[in-house]
Amino acid sequence: MSSIDLVLERVGHCEWRNGYYMASCPAHEDRKPSLSITQGEDGKVLLHCFAGCEKAKILAALGLDAGDLFPAPANGARNGHKKTGGKPTATWEIRDAGGELQAIHVRFDRNGGKDCLWKLPSASGWGLKGRKLATLPLYRSEHLQGWPEEDPVVVVEGEKAADAFSKVYPSVLGTITGAGGTPGAEALEVLRGRRVILWPDNDEEGHRHMARIAEALCEGVATEVGVFGWEDGPPKGDAADHPAVTDKDPEALEKLLIDLKSATIWEPEDDIENTEPVGVLLSNVVAEKIEWLWKGRVPKGKLTLVDGDPAKGKSALTIYVAACVTVGRAFPDGAPCEAGGVALLNAEDGLADT
Repeated sequence: MSSIDLVLERVGHCEWRNGYYMASCPAHEDRKPSLSITQGEDGKVLLHCFAGCEKAKILAALGLDAGDLFPAPANGARNGHKKTGGKPTATWEIRDAGGELQAIHVRFDRNGGKDCLWKLPSASGWGLKGRKLATLPLYRSEHLQGWPEEDPVVVVEGEKAADAFSKVYPSVLGTITGAGGTPGAEALEVLRGRRVILWPDNDEEGHRHMARIAEALCEGVATEVGVFGWEDGPPKGDAADHPAVTDKDPEALEKLLIDLKSATIWEPEDDIENTEPVGVLLSNVVAEKIEWLWKGRVPKGKLTLVDGDPAKGKSALTIYVAACVTVGRAFPDGAPCEAGGVALLNAEDGLADT
């Protein structure tokens, strides 16, 4: 399978538009296709989300990596393209809280590497046909109703880590988006009213992954969120690598469970080095007085960004505002407008590039 065929298979429905494909971006809730897919002269697949999503997040949502965007070399050597032949190393069923099968995740181990493929239970072939990984349930969600409410639910990264830890502690769920993604609100809803302990993989990306989940859970979902830090863990180590899990030593396991249940309660400032920048409230700061061009919407002397999906009226709104200014006509909400000169600069980059 060529690199572009692989990408098109994963995104599902797409439209051909005079030299490129347009599809719904899997990294955000896309009301109208905003992901362009093209192939460069060297055969590499080029992805661009007009809403500003980073390529790494798009690939994670598709279950791909950067190597999948390159064409296969002439010598036939493996370069990251997903292969579908051979016997699977592992197959994981992703079910919702009611036990209904939502997706199947299949892993193939090959010559020191691995291929992980997705498929829907009701569809032929590989891929999620446009469904986003963030909308899939957490792994093992179907078991949660049977767990004692007083036991904290441990959330780890990936099905493999969840399977390993569940053998010594049943109340465990696994994320399935990869560290670059984040489970959506519907997936996290099963944790409502529960005490949750997050166990990140021992790397920066793993900590960022769990920090985003912690932030979402703290918005009225979980009663308490703790983050367990395995300080002596190997690089990228997870629950499946912990000696208490691999050796099943009773004393080591007892200590691990004590450490988990006494995990540090998560607060945004506790994890500031591993999350997106957060605002800091300073005392004795006098707010700058704002002069408005369009009151409450467009300040004078400041940069105003208009962001949204394609064909939602961003350009029309911008031109309309410019027209109001040129003649001093009231804005759409009736606010008065001061007449003045207008310079228009048109750029078709995404918000992140802008």
